Amino acid sequence: MDEYGKIHPQHELLQIFRDHLPVLPEEFWQTAVASILEYKRIENFDLDASLMQYILCLISWYSDEELSNPDCLINVGFTALLASQFYLRLLNLVEFKYFKGNIYKNTLNALRKYCDGYQRNIYCFNCLKSLRLFLVNKELNKKYLEITLFQLCDIIENTSRRVHTNFSIDSTTDLDHEAFICIRSLATQIWRTKAMFIINYSLLNGIRSESCNDIMKKNFRNLIIDLKPKLKEDNFANFQNVFLFIVAKSKSFDPVEASKLMSSLDEQFFKETIFKLTTMGVSKEVSNKSNILKLFSKLLEHLPTNYYETPKLEIFIQSLLNICVLNCINNDEAISLVSKICLLNKEVINKQFEILLNSPTEYIFVENSLPTFCMKFSMHWTNRIRNRNIVVIILRIMCNTISISSDDQYAGILAMIGNEADPSDMKMSIPLLLNLYITSKKKLLKHVPEKILELMYSMAVHRSTSSSDFIKVLFQQIVEPSEDLSPYKSDFIITLHSYIIEDNKIFINKAYELKLLESYAIKKMISTILRGDYDSLRLTCAVTEKVPDPQGEKLMSYMMANPFLLTKTRYTADLLFIIQCGMKYFLTYQRNTSLTTIQQDNVRQFKALLWNHFLKLSLPFNAVGIGLDVLKTLSELTNEPVDFEIFFQTVNLELKAALLKIPNETYAVPIMFSTELISNEQYDVPRDIIKCLEDALDRITSNQDQNAKMLAYHYFCLVLMSRIAMKHSRLGSKTMNYIKSALKKVDQEFKMAVIDLMYDLCTYVVHNFEEFVQYSFSNLKSPNSTIRKQAAMHIEHFIRLDYLKLSMEQYCKFISLLGDPMIQRNLQNLITNFVLKNQSIVEKYFLALIMHINFYSVHPMCPMNPQYMQDMNCIIRANFNKWKVFSTLFRSLPLRSKFLILKEISVSFFDKFINGKMKIEDGIWNVITDSISLFKIMAYSSLDNVKYEEFYEKGTSEITKFIIDKKSIPSEVALKYPEMKDTIEKTTYSLLHLLFYTENETILQNYKLNLFEAILFWTHDLLPDISAICNTRKDNIPSKIVNYYLKLINFYKKHKQCLNIAEYISEYNEANTFNLS
Repeated sequence: MDEYGKIHPQHELLQIFRDHLPVLPEEFWQTAVASILEYKRIENFDLDASLMQYILCLISWYSDEELSNPDCLINVGFTALLASQFYLRLLNLVEFKYFKGNIYKNTLNALRKYCDGYQRNIYCFNCLKSLRLFLVNKELNKKYLEITLFQLCDIIENTSRRVHTNFSIDSTTDLDHEAFICIRSLATQIWRTKAMFIINYSLLNGIRSESCNDIMKKNFRNLIIDLKPKLKEDNFANFQNVFLFIVAKSKSFDPVEASKLMSSLDEQFFKETIFKLTTMGVSKEVSNKSNILKLFSKLLEHLPTNYYETPKLEIFIQSLLNICVLNCINNDEAISLVSKICLLNKEVINKQFEILLNSPTEYIFVENSLPTFCMKFSMHWTNRIRNRNIVVIILRIMCNTISISSDDQYAGILAMIGNEADPSDMKMSIPLLLNLYITSKKKLLKHVPEKILELMYSMAVHRSTSSSDFIKVLFQQIVEPSEDLSPYKSDFIITLHSYIIEDNKIFINKAYELKLLESYAIKKMISTILRGDYDSLRLTCAVTEKVPDPQGEKLMSYMMANPFLLTKTRYTADLLFIIQCGMKYFLTYQRNTSLTTIQQDNVRQFKALLWNHFLKLSLPFNAVGIGLDVLKTLSELTNEPVDFEIFFQTVNLELKAALLKIPNETYAVPIMFSTELISNEQYDVPRDIIKCLEDALDRITSNQDQNAKMLAYHYFCLVLMSRIAMKHSRLGSKTMNYIKSALKKVDQEFKMAVIDLMYDLCTYVVHNFEEFVQYSFSNLKSPNSTIRKQAAMHIEHFIRLDYLKLSMEQYCKFISLLGDPMIQRNLQNLITNFVLKNQSIVEKYFLALIMHINFYSVHPMCPMNPQYMQDMNCIIRANFNKWKVFSTLFRSLPLRSKFLILKEISVSFFDKFINGKMKIEDGIWNVITDSISLFKIMAYSSLDNVKYEEFYEKGTSEITKFIIDKKSIPSEVALKYPEMKDTIEKTTYSLLHLLFYTENETILQNYKLNLFEAILFWTHDLLPDISAICNTRKDNIPSKIVNYYLKLINFYKKHKQCLNIAEYISEYNEANTFNLS
């Protein structure tokens, strides 16, 4: 055995030693332990050196698992623990005289290894107790102290079952409790600085890992609290330094436990530690601030109100927030943590966040905070988790900084988010979206509330399963709006209902699938109506149409008690619709159940009241159709039919009288009644009355009076004529002439209504679209966004039905609406759907579109004549977003089409420009710049969160290595588009040739920096393919490409100072560039 107690396994005497080992080792060591426990003092313990050497050899043998043969021992664990206990008791008597490092390590190993079995518990406990007695007032060297603490912590981790609060007495026989007492014994002694660092590191074991169980963490925290007086006396600075070391360096850190521990210690420790942590949070010398930010996040979540009064607590919050937000610039984890803070919804934190964003500091202020986060927002959502967190931060910034002046900007940001996100990305932001809606309404903003509801509704009707969260929230706010939302409930519900109607009730169907349309919800909605609140009336109609409910019957009594609701109110039709749905419930589900006497009386009274209003023509005209349905249902329930012929005759008599008075003042109600009745099979307009209608239209047309009343008569007559023509197609041509004549009127609102009639007539009767298409394309130029929307919807409808084949001019006018900032959500979707279904057209006209949007007149297939240029100038108005047009179209195409477009740009434009075949005129430089930017789109998704400066350096380095020096690409990196190698070769050459074909700075200054960026983007995305072309092909073009790339490296070195290096690569920057241009 050497001086450290290690037995050499190859020694010649080893076999003799083994032959003389005890036959029953466990009993031998039990006897030995019992014997040594009898000695109390060292003076009574006397053995000669050779015997002691033999005893140490025996201990080393049985405690060393490499030497002791388990096959020969029935209870190897018991034996090892008994031998270890004997050794530790021996050291208690003789102190360091017989201390052997290797035996001591084996003793600790045996303790750790065999401490998990229940039967060995008492052996382990006794061994630990002996260890504790040995450690009292013993100054182990640094190496053995570290080993001791490591093994003790390991024992605690494996045996913690109960929470302990008292570490000063032997209150239990739990192994972990005894191990804690051992650590406490070491911690209460005086050590040198490095040794004390090791002990404190062990005491802080609870914060070093998130995976440890909570009981163990709490026990370590309780031990530190127990040692608090000792820490305060002579160990404060060392303990604090260890805490900071773990926060700064630990790879596995538990911020929750760390925040609890800080709050458990005294005020001095907390405040001094916070001061040092905030210093580290802004220090450039601390490279990894992840743990610091995690700890700050938890401290903000559980504010230390016991250490700070309100003014100082606000300073504390602002300091921590400042550091977290500052680190968002380069740290994705900081973004995640700040987003969690934003979701806390604590008033005191929100207030300090607002102050921080509005108070210029050296770190961040509102003028650059939003652009910073929007820039980091990847429009491809390749890093979805990060983007979700960024959205939360952006929304919180908006909540805290919104004002009238920011309405348009914030609405644009919401639109950007809504275009790219899906419900799973946005559901954690729902509370913030509602908060922002309420805040924006309070501050009287117009566009932001609209965009929020548009965004939330688009998430609700999305195809993904996560949309259910938005359905539930929106429906809940409709049925039982929150206290904060109540003042704005009317706008909230009306806007939502408009979306529901436009989207063919997808929302209602999804709510039905989620079982939200239960009787309770319908009862609440109808109870609201009975209180005279009609905000949710239209929505209640949609709900009761989907789920018939007997609650509708209550409205009959309500309308009888309030008879004005049946005369000329905008609510009548909807109230009757709900009643109809309620009556259908009885017909469908209770046909065999007799109505109660009260119900029968109600039905008869209401039927009589309604019929009386029909005969008097006092119902609102838009309620006539549903009113007839209600009467039929009530008649069926009471078995008392109604003679509608009397009513029809009354209408026709009144109609004829009204028509004969036109253009003089007349009673227009019969005209509107008749219009609503046309769809009824039992009703028809006699020929003599049709002749009266034609005469009335002739008189109106020849009348020069253009007042509002005359326009109303004109429109009512046109609608009636159009409905009759749909029933009797022989009148189609005559009706179309009347409509064309009406379009000569000046009033825009009137003309829009007439165009809708013309659309209906073209679609259902005459099928003559040429003139109508001319009207529609003319209206695309209108400054009125509503007129543009109407025209686009009609055009798209004719294209979808294959009634219209677009020319290049028509296509460019129509598709340019993608960049219209005033366009509404449903029209945006409409045009995007057109793109998806007409990819060949998009591909064919792409280059022409770029030229025409930039007013470059020279295109071989379709040069811009003066009239066409004037039309495009009307369509491309202020704030037009070119980038949205180009990027939306390009991304919607399949890969083959994208490469064909890029090849056409290279051959039909770049090459001709280089050869002097393209006319240099206004717009050509914009065409070049926009064409160049298409080459960047394919690479955006792989450049998420990369700075331009880093990208330039990496890109030029890769070009040098793999293209110029012809190093081999790693074998695991496959070619990206092997089927497109010829196109890639030609396009790459064209890009490089465009940059280096001339040295004329007058030409190059218009596009050289943009082109350099595009080449790097293109090369980064296609590096394996371009490298393969240059390294394997031996023809002329690859060698020219290599030479051009060599020039590109020199170009970068020469123009480095002129390039954009500060920002992160993002399509957000690209879109802003286009908007500015």
